[in-house]
Formats: sequence, C-alpha cells, structure tokens
Amino acid sequence: ESASYFIFQLIAAGMSYDEVYFDKIFSHCLIRFGLKDTYLQVIYPTMARIGLMWTRGVLPPAQEHFLSNLFRQKLFTAIDALPPAKSDANSWLLFLPENEFHEIGLLFAHYLISLAGHQVIYLGSNVPYKSFSELEKEISVNNILLFLVHNYSDEEVTQLLNEIITQFSGKRIFVACQQHISNHIVLQGEINWLTSVMDLEQIL
Repeated sequence: ESASYFIFQLIAAGMSYDEVYFDKIFSHCLIRFGLKDTYLQVIYPTMARIGLMWTRGVLPPAQEHFLSNLFRQKLFTAIDALPPAKSDANSWLLFLPENEFHEIGLLFAHYLISLAGHQVIYLGSNVPYKSFSELEKEISVNNILLFLVHNYSDEEVTQLLNEIITQFSGKRIFVACQQHISNHIVLQGEINWLTSVMDLEQIL
C-alpha cells in the first residue's frame, strides 16, 4: 500500500473515532515504512490534511483532536522505548512558545534527538514567555529547540526570538519553521533555522 492509502485510512479511523482500526493501520505503517518514514510520509501529511479539512469546516475540531492525540500517544510510546541517554550526553531543551499547541513535530524531534543518544528536557506546548528567565537559572542545557507553527507577524517573531536569545545566551538555539519566516527579521544574536527533518538529522 502507498502512503496515500494509509493517510486516507487513518483519517477515516479518526472520523469514526475508531481507535482499534487506527492502531491496526498505524502498525501496518510501521512495518511498511519504519517510524521515521511513517512520520515523514504518513503522519505529517495526515496532520496537514486534517488541518486543511478543519479550516474548511469539513472536519469537526473533536475529530482533529482525537487524531492528534492518537499520534501523540504513538510518539510518546516510541520515545519511552528508547534507552536512556548517558549522563554526559549533549543536552536539549524542547518546547513550544506561548499560544503554540501543535506538538507533533516537536515530539518527533524529541524522538530523533533521543534516538541519537542525546538528553532531552521536554516542556511541551504553550510555555509562557515569563518562564524563560526561570528556566535559564534552573536548567543547564547545550541546545534549545522550538517550533513556530502559528501565523506570527515579523514583529512577534523578532520579539520572541530576541527574548530567547537574551535569556539563553551562550546556548545554541534552533528554530524550526517555514522558510519564509526567517527571511525578514533582524535578531540580536545567532539563530540556527531548521526548515526540514533533514536539517535536524544533519546536526545530530
């Protein structure tokens, strides 16, 4: 079966709230593609498709949440199955900033980083700006990774990233976003832009 077949079947399972059928199709995906290519060829396109269906009013929010949470569970399970990182491994702080809730990409990054043997401190979605200064005092990490999925203005992106650069000075900061976001903003320090999974894999 092709990736498009699996995408169609997973959306059908979500629309009928059929977790048993979802699990069956997802297991077939893993056998056919492995987890990394399941994410690239099936999960990511499925999320893009249901996002489009939701904005057009074809898919109720409840079904979108149902599918998203099933994918989140699968990624958490895959992460849990990996061996723990060594205590002296390179460390990463992963989070989504305030008003960012689309966690699937961040979770997949968590999986790839952990798979490469690095330590991950995972904060999840909607982390308030105010907590950055507390985090910097409490957490010692080498790398920061966040995703920008929301539609931000250039001013909002500039303000957010300058805040992070200030609070986490001396750390390597990685921002995953669509390419057009990085074109127009002026920052007070260095940001490493990631526009694809391959960018992250090369770093790891």
